[in-house]
Amino acid sequence: MSGKLIAFEGLDGTGKTTQIQILEKRLRDRGIPCMSTREPRFFRSLILNHNFDPAVDLLLFGADRALHVDRVIRPALEQGLVVLCDRYAASTIAYQCFGHGLPIQHCLALNKIACRGIYPSLSIWLDFQHAHKSGDRFEQQSSDFFRRVHNGYRYLEFRNPKFIRVIAGDIEVTANAIAQIVDAKLMG
Repeated sequence: MSGKLIAFEGLDGTGKTTQIQILEKRLRDRGIPCMSTREPRFFRSLILNHNFDPAVDLLLFGADRALHVDRVIRPALEQGLVVLCDRYAASTIAYQCFGHGLPIQHCLALNKIACRGIYPSLSIWLDFQHAHKSGDRFEQQSSDFFRRVHNGYRYLEFRNPKFIRVIAGDIEVTANAIAQIVDAKLMG
């Protein structure tokens, strides 16, 4: 596959969607074929609007990711596109394992099946304190929950050199930092 998958990770309110939009425009302006997508995609309403047990959430996220890879991500990568994804496998580890306390081996096994061998060339973690509560059930958790999720992202940062932390803040400064990281990855 000639395309590249770039995942944007982090808590809600850190600017993932904004930064994806800025990067997508920058890439298109340079003639680099790209697209953006997000997770969950296929079961979004079901996942976000129903209060399931964490194990059920894990399975639903896995099923959603498997469909997402098969129907959206893999075809785009095969066409040579840079795919900018709002959340991917790291969110499963951070939220379900660290946040909800599910065994990490279960999350890793599920990701192995759901990702279908498609892993990000680069994951950008926008690290910023939880900015707001969006209204979905995942963002109505306690501050202790979000501290555990943050620790999950830190764990991933230390275990994977393709997982790069960017301190989110000023939109333009953050966008420029991301552009430099992505340029180095695409040119490398």
